[in-house]
This record gives sequence, structure tokens and C-alpha cells, in this order.
Amino acid sequence: MKQLAVAACVLVLLLGGGIALAQEAPPRPPQDLHWNESPIWGSWGFNAGLMFFNSQQFREIYGNRGMVFYNMNAGLKLVYQLEVLGSIGYGFSEGRGIAPESGQKTDEWYKLHYAPASLGLTYRFGYVLDQPVVPYLGVQGAFAYWMEEREHSGTKRRGYLYGMFGTAGVMFLLDKLEPRAAGELESSWGINHSYFYYEYRYSYMDDFGKKDIIDLSSQFHSFGIAFEF
Repeated sequence: MKQLAVAACVLVLLLGGGIALAQEAPPRPPQDLHWNESPIWGSWGFNAGLMFFNSQQFREIYGNRGMVFYNMNAGLKLVYQLEVLGSIGYGFSEGRGIAPESGQKTDEWYKLHYAPASLGLTYRFGYVLDQPVVPYLGVQGAFAYWMEEREHSGTKRRGYLYGMFGTAGVMFLLDKLEPRAAGELESSWGINHSYFYYEYRYSYMDDFGKKDIIDLSSQFHSFGIAFEF
């Protein structure tokens, strides 16, 4: 009986000490999103929105509602704020032709395909770690392929244009919305930051002012998502 009493006392002492240690243990520190963060070397993004052509001729045929346009871009960091950025996009629109004699709409359906590509520089005004809002400006030289089809007559016309883009936008950091998921993206895929962004782009696509060409200069409003690696 004495041995059982001694064993019971030892067990009580061990359990009491374990509970006391557990109560005195400090709380775990919050997860540090940057403990294993790799250097940022580039970015990738996708955005979509409406493109409005400046040409009155195109607005008469395709309307003023705008062309739905999709764009993808990728960048390479030169320094922390400056980036070489390239983009490629595609848009498609339909409309009815205009009779040259009367100026009235005809039954001829037109289809316009527009695919520009560009390369240039973007400067992001981001100066602190995890800055929640990052504005940016950019300028790019551009090259575009276009094709216009007339459905009833079966005729097509196509060509190439040179020009330039000017962009302005604002990026909103998404990492703080779900820190654990942001940490997983970094450890598994090397994604340092995720952003939701709005971008405005003004383009001069008129072969730098040449006459007697199709002018596809436009304004493009879009929303997208971007990742920094």
C-alpha cells in the first residue's frame, strides 16, 4: 500500500508540474509572412475591360459600347520600382456597315479582330514592405495586327500598325486579407505579393501620324490581378 501511495503522489506531482508549465508557456508569435521570402525579380498579370476607339468611323460601325478586350503582361525588375513590361492582348467586336451614299446602317455585318503587343517601362510607387496601395505609370512602344471581315460579301481587309501606349493604374495588396494563404503561395510557388488592380491605358495606334491608314487609337479601362515573383 505504501508503494501505491508513493506512486500516486509522484503521478500527481508530474501532472501538476506539466499543467503549470503549460499555463506559463508564452503564446506562439504570429506567422511572419516574410521569413522565407525570395527576392522579387518580376511580375505577371491579367486584366480585362472595355476598349473605346477614338475613330468616328469605327464608332459608327461598332457602336459606343466599347470592345471587350483581354490583356496579359509580364515584367522583369530592373530596380525595385522600375520594371521592363511586355504585354499582348486580343479583342473582338461586331457591327453593321454604313452606306457611303446615305450614311445609313446596312445589313452587312462587320467583324473586327484586334491583337496588339507592346514593350516598355513601368514605374511603381511602392517604397515600403507590404504597402497596401501602389500607384504606377508606364509607357510602351506597340505593334498591332488587325483584321476586318464582312460577313455577307466574304471580303476581308487586314494590316499592321505601330504606335505607343501610356498607362496609369493603382494596385491593391491582397496578402493581408488571408496571411496564411499568402505564406503558402510564397513557399509553394514563389509568389511574394498578390494584387487586384485598375488600369487606364491611352494608345496612339496610327503609325505615328501617317495619313490614309486605319487609326485604331483607343482608351482602355480594365481590372485585373497581378503577382510578383
